[in-house]
Amino acid sequence: MLMKNRILKLLAQRAWRLGEILFRDRNPKSLDSFLDRDIGAYAIANISRKEKLDGHAVAVKRAGGQVFNQEYINSLNLSTEGRQLFEVTLHSFLLAISPLFSRYVNSCASEIYPWRVAFFFTASTDLNARVRESFDKRENLVFVDVNVGVLLRLLHEICAVLHVPNAMLHIAGRFEPLKDEVERAQGKYNVPREGNWLATFPNSERLLKVAIDMAVKGAVSVVMHEFGHFHRGHLSYLREHELIRSGDALSEAGEAEEVVLEPSLRRILELDADESAGGAVSVFWRAREFPAQGPDDSPMENFYVSIVLSTIWLFLIIERCELTQGYYSPTWRIQHFLRRFYENLFDNSGGLDLSDSEHVANSSVLTGFYFQCDRALERAFGLLGWNAGFSTARFHIEAETLLGPDSQRLREVAAELRAHFPWVKHY
Repeated sequence: MLMKNRILKLLAQRAWRLGEILFRDRNPKSLDSFLDRDIGAYAIANISRKEKLDGHAVAVKRAGGQVFNQEYINSLNLSTEGRQLFEVTLHSFLLAISPLFSRYVNSCASEIYPWRVAFFFTASTDLNARVRESFDKRENLVFVDVNVGVLLRLLHEICAVLHVPNAMLHIAGRFEPLKDEVERAQGKYNVPREGNWLATFPNSERLLKVAIDMAVKGAVSVVMHEFGHFHRGHLSYLREHELIRSGDALSEAGEAEEVVLEPSLRRILELDADESAGGAVSVFWRAREFPAQGPDDSPMENFYVSIVLSTIWLFLIIERCELTQGYYSPTWRIQHFLRRFYENLFDNSGGLDLSDSEHVANSSVLTGFYFQCDRALERAFGLLGWNAGFSTARFHIEAETLLGPDSQRLREVAAELRAHFPWVKHY
């Protein structure tokens, strides 16, 4: 309890101290170690060669025949410094998620949990990710497939924001944004949000490390969201109801070749995956000893700050995507993600008492910090000539849907999903 109070009191004013260690790497590898020779692409696929070729072929088809390797990175036309920064971030991301897809994990498949997993990149700068099972259900094989654009866009936007003077000080609440600052300097830095990737980055090694940390954590959250679709039984549930076929992917941006679900069902499944990801992110990073860009004497505070910031950045990028009625607005989704992360991080004994006065006070502190970050990012976006940040238009409209018909549908679907959890289905 004392630790939690200390974190809550310090996290707002300690954000400015971010910056020393990404995470303690006990088994350093080069980026080339993640180049799979069987498929000629960066991947983590500890499965047979035939399974790799079959699984990766789907990702290549989605990318119009392109493969994510050095040749594709060349096509991004990054500057020398930008390429170095991207490759360091790519290596850090693959190193971070490698335990999830390791040979050891796949070798532990059993009758209770027979599933094996593999990770591929899709060579596209669009924002998208997907999860699917292999076409042959007997293989018990799951593919997580993430567009490289997820990592690239996160890194590009974070670097641009941190290039704005005093960005981290505003995020930490050390300065309040001036009312007329954006109007006086609208688009002063003129950084494109699309294309010309990584042309701008902060002039501080410490802030570069912060940018890498945030981009990696945001991309890991996307991977956890995709795992959430599988572990919560969504694929099995949809297949049983004949809404998808064996081998169909649940894609995040509704690609043309993917199955289109009824909007209310899709909203529920996405919200369920968000909540699952929030808890999974806490478990995942705590297992790596709270890695964060920050001084050694405050790892927990820096860890929480880094998760909040990376999540806000991720959903700000999602905000710009033209998603259908099958998604709640990012303003709703981020609340559910962070709520589950907060519960898992601070209370592992079975949930928080929402009526407890301390919980109410703590929630106020965390909510205040969230909006503090949001205001700081809106300031930076204005100076960069971007949009103003989160839109509240859908947020208010969706409140009635979320608390009304979708609430009842969520309870009904949640009860059915229990029978489709992967470790229950095969027990």
